[in-house]
Amino acid sequence: MPSMLSKAAWVPSGWRRAAAVNVLLMTVALAVLIGVLCVAISATGDVARAWEFYRADCGSGSLSVLNTLLHLLLNALSTVVLASSSFFMQVLNSPSRREVDATHARGDWLDIGIPSWRNAFRLSRFKLVAWLLLLLTSVPIHMVFNSSVFLVDALMGDYHVTIAAEPFVSSGGGEAFLPGASLATGDLDMVSYGTAPPRHEEYLSGTSRGLARNVSQAAAGASRFKRLEASACREMYSSDSCAGLRDYRNVVLVVDGQGWTRADVWNLSASASRLWDPIVPEQRTNTLWQSAQCDMSGQIYQGTTPICYSTCTMLLKSYSHDPWLLDLYGEYHDESPRLISWNASLYSAGGDPPTFGFRYDSPALQKQADHAVLEVLYCLAEDRNPTCAVAVSKTLLMAVIVSVALKVMTCVLVIWVLGSDEPLVTPGDAVSSFLSCPDDNRETGLTTQDAVRKSGSKKIKAEGYRRLGPTRWAHQRYRLASAVPRKVWILTTCILSFGIALALSFFIVQMLAGISLRWMKLTASDAGNMLNPIPGDNAFIVSVIVANSPQLYLSFWYLAYNSLITRLEMSREWASFSLGFCALRVTRPRGEQKSTYRLQLRYKYSITLLLVSIVLHWLLSNALFIIVTRGTYHEPDLGSGYLSDRVNLADDATVAMGTSSLPLLLLVILGLATVLVPVVLARRPLPGYMPIVGSNSAALQAASRPSPLAKLPAAAAVVAAGARSVDTAATALEMKDLLIPPSSSSSPRASLSSSSASATPDHRNLAFGLLKWGEVEMPEEWHRRVGDDWAEQTTERIKHPSFGTVLDQPQPPREGHWYA
Repeated sequence: MPSMLSKAAWVPSGWRRAAAVNVLLMTVALAVLIGVLCVAISATGDVARAWEFYRADCGSGSLSVLNTLLHLLLNALSTVVLASSSFFMQVLNSPSRREVDATHARGDWLDIGIPSWRNAFRLSRFKLVAWLLLLLTSVPIHMVFNSSVFLVDALMGDYHVTIAAEPFVSSGGGEAFLPGASLATGDLDMVSYGTAPPRHEEYLSGTSRGLARNVSQAAAGASRFKRLEASACREMYSSDSCAGLRDYRNVVLVVDGQGWTRADVWNLSASASRLWDPIVPEQRTNTLWQSAQCDMSGQIYQGTTPICYSTCTMLLKSYSHDPWLLDLYGEYHDESPRLISWNASLYSAGGDPPTFGFRYDSPALQKQADHAVLEVLYCLAEDRNPTCAVAVSKTLLMAVIVSVALKVMTCVLVIWVLGSDEPLVTPGDAVSSFLSCPDDNRETGLTTQDAVRKSGSKKIKAEGYRRLGPTRWAHQRYRLASAVPRKVWILTTCILSFGIALALSFFIVQMLAGISLRWMKLTASDAGNMLNPIPGDNAFIVSVIVANSPQLYLSFWYLAYNSLITRLEMSREWASFSLGFCALRVTRPRGEQKSTYRLQLRYKYSITLLLVSIVLHWLLSNALFIIVTRGTYHEPDLGSGYLSDRVNLADDATVAMGTSSLPLLLLVILGLATVLVPVVLARRPLPGYMPIVGSNSAALQAASRPSPLAKLPAAAAVVAAGARSVDTAATALEMKDLLIPPSSSSSPRASLSSSSASATPDHRNLAFGLLKWGEVEMPEEWHRRVGDDWAEQTTERIKHPSFGTVLDQPQPPREGHWYA
């Protein structure tokens, strides 16, 4: 035993052992983060700009897999840090027995077993400062840690459109004469038909080599292009549904027909016909209709709606979507030079005044009402193979590192300053302390949390609840709801309802704005709704903070909800002590005591709540998120609504905030379902006859004043003594195994019957056995003293309820009897 004791002296005990483990975990997480930051700075040579550490083809699945795995790692690290920090916050928020006694002496009370703002401002100043520091350093982890690793998408806006007949792609171009059967040149002043095409004389002189090269490449490479259905092609390239190009660039629209002769679609004067003969022969079939260089650009309309502008809006204008019919009405709808500026010497059919020579009734063109149209059969699109990346923001990472470092230093300081203080973290800790070291006041009546709260509100102070006097027992049936004070119900309901109402309001606004109900998207090309980023030199950093600020509220929302469920569960476990013999659930078990659950919740609740929290945070992150994009589609310097951040991102990168409606709806539905759970639980009847004490330290103490005649079975007493003499759980368990044979029955009565004869009256060890609450035997001297003190109130014999062992045989309080 001496060697074991000397070894144990070097090992932290009690809460300090768990504290040391938590500090170690945070230190390891801090070392990992510092290592990543050092590598990132070394790779880029600066401390601000994001490090794109992994690049791959945007269509590669490795990007999304890596991004997902890294976010799982981030969640694991943040969970470790926040869980370790929460342990210390719980210790700092839990009073020691000395602080409880001092608070009770002032006529006040503290909370036991739940996170409490009340406790924070009633304990020592050091605990308050350390608790607030740990709370504030959690903010950067909630708000920016998950965004420190992000996906960099690529969106381009440039592409070349070729509209041609089937022989153009099946016969290597067939006979294709520029500028195509449309005769579209710079002499036909058309708006939104692409980059201004060469003029007639340029085609005649052969100086339009760039356009000719694009057409030749389209004809020669069409066999290597990917075939797209007309509907998919229209959605990608048409201005009414485009959203930038990532996977494709140049496209060939294959339209119905074998081609067109100039005579089929044009009725030109003799002079105009002679001008076109060298370029587009009148009677030879032309498989090319038109070719144009186009550009897309994205903008955020009215600060919320992403729209796409295209320089080829009219060229790809749809008369109908299914089938996709290209409308030629806008191109050739005017027969006079008044609205469309056209060169009469090139496009006139003659006459005075000259009329436009396009044949609207040509049999080579399809008709829809009075519109001439071309039906798109399918498209051939050229792969772009862009490069996307997974990046890490060094600025955000540094903010997290500073927060974790401050946490580590604060936690080390807490261990050093608090020293041997034993915090009362759970109601079991408090009951154990009150039973082992009762105060001198034994005249307190049957105090409940409501009585304590009312006495405090009336400023009666200590005498308000320390001398309530004997109480006539009247058995009442309670529900779990009674364990939660009315003010707590109101405050928690307001917090939970506000979050749900806010999310529902935003969802309704989105629906009224006509935003479609879509699933979450992570790229600018897929986002159903956009918000302008926050302007400034650090647009990315500020936008991340704004986008993640609801996550901070959701964390408070979850804490309020968790606290409510914890109160309900605590009341259920407290009531079980009137139903049978139970062990106290404490943070440092001794004897028959059991180890506490985390945050007082059974695992079926704690694990479920953890999963719900993860899903809520995930839905919120998909309802409002940051989008970083590189490429030519977004033009931040032209008032598009997208912003650049050349301090933290690449020069050609833009940032925006995306929103999605379906995650918001699911957030509201899950939030409502979650809120209904405590309402249903609260309606359950509370079993037994225990007084309603909740988390109130004064009410807990009043119910936990032991009888001096309390008897502890000999075996359990020896175990308890061993636990007192050796301050390590391992030694206590070892002594328990030696003194209580493993083969003994687990039933309290069976296991203790053999030792009942050697029972020892010692209330100091009472807490280490199996306990039940009820009427217990008190010394005759106590009955005389209490009877004399309260003779004016009653002449009946006053009795005392408290915890007792199987040898004390606590009995249910009897109706109409007096108890103190």
